[in-house]
Amino acid sequence: MKRILAAVLALLSAGSMLKAQESDTLRLSSRFTTHIIFRNELEYVDISNKALAGKVLDQSRNVLAVKARTPFDYETTVTALETDGAIHTYIVIYDESPKELILDYRRTSTIQGNAGKEPAPADAGQDSPELSGRKQKLFHISDRRYGISAACEDVFVRDDRTWFILSLKNKSGINYRCSDAGFVLESRKKAKRSVEYGKTLTPVKVIGSLDSDAGSASKMVCVLEKVTLAEDQVLRIFIYEEGGSRNLTLSLIPKDINSARGDRP
Repeated sequence: MKRILAAVLALLSAGSMLKAQESDTLRLSSRFTTHIIFRNELEYVDISNKALAGKVLDQSRNVLAVKARTPFDYETTVTALETDGAIHTYIVIYDESPKELILDYRRTSTIQGNAGKEPAPADAGQDSPELSGRKQKLFHISDRRYGISAACEDVFVRDDRTWFILSLKNKSGINYRCSDAGFVLESRKKAKRSVEYGKTLTPVKVIGSLDSDAGSASKMVCVLEKVTLAEDQVLRIFIYEEGGSRNLTLSLIPKDINSARGDRP
């Protein structure tokens, strides 16, 4: 009896050290991989149902890739524990076409940490390129839907980093707010019986925004550590509408990335 009581007290003590958070709803599909980016490396992950598949990426131990193996019609859970004690529990439901495929908790923590402070300008820094004076170099990488047109206008290399210039034109009558631009490296050859995951690439710097009022246009620069693609790989850039479903995807093949030259205004 004493041993049981001691064990219960130990669990309660450990639980009090965890930074518990309210459960959130996670919508997963068997067609797409969802990537969850945490502030810290993950110490523990529990996927409670065989209908789900997930793993912590070897390249980025703070990124959890998860998707459904097959469609399901019930609720299940996924729990993740960060090394700083923050614990996240998700109520998982199946959704054939989730609105969000990347959940980034680093952005949330930055916003909360800067509450009440004057935000730094997005294009701060001496190494920022002048967007207004740069001409479009690439014309074949685009996606047009919902009256929205997104494009990757240029890819170049500077200081051994790969720079992507993205643009968005809003010809619809509704303002467009871009919640995120996600970079995912995927395989072009997908095995029929295996669960495929993509590798999430995290920008080291973002300049500008793709927010566009109705009838206007915008540009954004994303800087990543050196990016190269093998012949069987493709780089997807996912552009998500904040609070909406007008999501766009840009696809870059090895030639687009590996042929990138030095910076050329």
